[in-house]
Amino acid sequence: MGRSEVRFVVTFTELQQVVDLPESAMKHQAWWANSRRSQAHATAWLDAGFTAHPDFNARTVRFVRGTSAPKRPRGLR
Repeated sequence: MGRSEVRFVVTFTELQQVVDLPESAMKHQAWWANSRRSQAHATAWLDAGFTAHPDFNARTVRFVRGTSAPKRPRGLR
């Protein structure tokens, strides 16, 4: 992600220009679960030290650095 801010907000439209978001990302809280076990795509933001917090009404997601994100078990990369 390469961001230095503690938090930043991006619209689904802006994010869609960078990655191919599935329709479910724009409708379901579960897609944004900050879990390595159930959401393999969450590894990207978790590894960067962020957690994701979608707002479906505003069609945005807020990424927050330093919140309690689940840690990857030792030895797994």
